[in-house]
Amino acid sequence: MCGIVGWVDTDSAEGPSPGPDRLRRATALLASRGPDGEGTWTSPDGRCALGHRRLSIIDLEGGAQPMATPDGRWRIVFNGEIFNFPGLRRELEAAGERFATRSDTEVLLRLVARRGPAAVNALRGQFAFAAYDARARTLLLARDPLGEKPLFIARRGGRVFFASTLDALVEAGDLPRDPDPEAVSLFLSFSYVPAPWTILRAARKLPAGHLLPVTPRGAGSSETWWVPPAPGTFRGTFAEAAEALDAALGAATRRRLLSDVPVGAFLSGGLDSAAVVAAGAAAGAGLRTFTVRHPDPALDESADAARIARHLGVEHEIVDAVPPGPGDLRRVLRLYGEPFGDSSAAVTAAIAAAARGRVTVALTGDGGDEVLGGYHRHAFLGLVDRIPGGTPSAMRGFAGARVRRALDLAALPEERRYYEMYECFPGGAREGLLDPGFAREHGDLPRRWLEDLYRGSGGLDPVDRMLRTDLRTHLPDFMNAKVDVATMASALEARSPFQEREVVELGVSLPSAFKVRGFRGKRVLREALRRRLPPALLPRGKRGFAAPVDEALRGGLREEARRLLAPGGPLARLGAVRPGEPARLLEEHLAGRGRHRIRLWVLLALASWAEGA
Repeated sequence: MCGIVGWVDTDSAEGPSPGPDRLRRATALLASRGPDGEGTWTSPDGRCALGHRRLSIIDLEGGAQPMATPDGRWRIVFNGEIFNFPGLRRELEAAGERFATRSDTEVLLRLVARRGPAAVNALRGQFAFAAYDARARTLLLARDPLGEKPLFIARRGGRVFFASTLDALVEAGDLPRDPDPEAVSLFLSFSYVPAPWTILRAARKLPAGHLLPVTPRGAGSSETWWVPPAPGTFRGTFAEAAEALDAALGAATRRRLLSDVPVGAFLSGGLDSAAVVAAGAAAGAGLRTFTVRHPDPALDESADAARIARHLGVEHEIVDAVPPGPGDLRRVLRLYGEPFGDSSAAVTAAIAAAARGRVTVALTGDGGDEVLGGYHRHAFLGLVDRIPGGTPSAMRGFAGARVRRALDLAALPEERRYYEMYECFPGGAREGLLDPGFAREHGDLPRRWLEDLYRGSGGLDPVDRMLRTDLRTHLPDFMNAKVDVATMASALEARSPFQEREVVELGVSLPSAFKVRGFRGKRVLREALRRRLPPALLPRGKRGFAAPVDEALRGGLREEARRLLAPGGPLARLGAVRPGEPARLLEEHLAGRGRHRIRLWVLLALASWAEGA
């Protein structure tokens, strides 16, 4: 796992190359992602520059980057791991290739040199890479199917720049830091900035599962190289699906145990991480597991995780979650380079830092919810869809809050229901938050963008459409972005078996009823896990995961929050929100007249970024 940065000139490049000093400064900004080595290279003609910081996982002595083919034609910088590289290496050796290292980087380089862009179809892993062909003067940029590894890009002055982080990209391209109002609007709806946007006008993300070839004539639009298979193609029984999932997850976990450094796992007490740790234990891996103890008993799963660890015979360590203070807010948000509104990022960063003292690689259960229907909203949307048309609105007066919410959603078009379940400021709250001028110009973008993706998802039913859209949005740009940044801040490599292509493609092919029924999600995973854990240890339900924000807002973060959200504070520079509304929400929350924890964290993340921009 590493960090990459660089650029390539097209024939229309303006002025001299940014030069080796700029490349070294940009590469240095990736130090936390790769503390074990640094390398830079500039082509003799000055058209291409590549920088790399390395976290050594496989072939600790070899594998330095940028790496070149023996003839010097091709060079690559690569962030990630190719888990099927031993098999690919054997294929290449049979075709006549001879290798100088034991690294997956060299296998990837030779594969790209032989197959060009088609090489990505053979890869099983998490990756973002840049491969330069000096003879053709072309650069190939690529990102893995589900965006486990980030890749930021910018086009400026006839050059294409790329980097693993936004700050390294800004340094490499000397980019202006003007905020993108579209990204601000999207962030206020979803608590993250989805691809291809970034918070800056001058920068973009290469979407997950995409390629960007750059030729001397320039770079066109990025190209999709992976899409989920058609839904509903699995023809077996429920029991056969559980057996197939168990086998696929076991194989994916075994692949991710390949390492020359210690491997551990995050164990939350939920189904996903329990399934991964159980598969690792069955493979004979000497895992050390880590979990977070939350101060709120309703959110704390540490006791469940400890029982699972004891049963599986793995070493286990518990990390206490503490309320984030002003320093924690600034430190975590600086890691992301753009606003990121999920408070659990601070907890993920804390557990990653604790784990890094013991291991260099950590297996995670990320992706299980999006692939197999594990969030409460997946089951809720399925239930809403079954509410009969013409249900009397008078029922609302006798119903509880959850039923009222279901009735309100049932009255909306299907794609609007999906959007409303993600909107951080649903209903009239968004109208009350946004500045009227900003709302007229940019306020409707998030709804139109997400509804279009939902309509075009190709799913067979509401739950299927929701899951397929989650794979294009929530998983790569929210969940994977959170985990990548939080773990790499401590030079810890996270690996998720649920995001193996075979696991994802199996999950997508299953009928929705195998995944969600009633209020219970991930039915097929629960059935598969019965092969690994006794019924008494099977997790009973999803409790969620978040930093203790309420305690923080009423404690050490209160005055900092008042300063950041005050009228005339940092948010005023963006012109996106009504000046007094964030402060009003904060005081209403502190007084107990409203529950705005999630909304306030989103606003604090945006204000903190605006202050440092």
